[in-house]
Amino acid sequence: MAEPSSSRRTGTRAGGSPSSSSSVVASTSTQPPETTYAPSSPSSTHIATAPAPPPVATSTVETQSRVQSPKVEPLSEYTCPICFFPPTNATLTPCGHICCGSCLFTAVKSTIQRGALMRAEANVARCPVCRADIPGWDGRGGGVIGLKPRTVLSL
Repeated sequence: MAEPSSSRRTGTRAGGSPSSSSSVVASTSTQPPETTYAPSSPSSTHIATAPAPPPVATSTVETQSRVQSPKVEPLSEYTCPICFFPPTNATLTPCGHICCGSCLFTAVKSTIQRGALMRAEANVARCPVCRADIPGWDGRGGGVIGLKPRTVLSL
């Protein structure tokens, strides 16, 4: 049996009967023909496709553990954006930043004093990280939330 030629032909055999081979394509378009690839084996009549990726085998226990317990970052991995150490007396600002209590109070106090000296906005407490207002600041912990760790694990 002869291999199909690379030139395009109408979809008929030499005897005038329609061809059943998928490698011969009829074209009546005026655009240049698209390239078609014939199978490497003359006996093969289908076009090879890429194999599907193998299914990933995961047990239901592994799947449930991933869904139920997301990776919790230990407090020791987090650092205060002011002193770059793990926060002591961690304090949460209204804008969502966590700092050491002493770092936050020192930074806000310095900002308020600087504002008073520069004749700028005096007595406006701002987050030392993003400069957002801290409403309710009274210098004694008002306007921020002190965080208390429930459990400290040491491995």
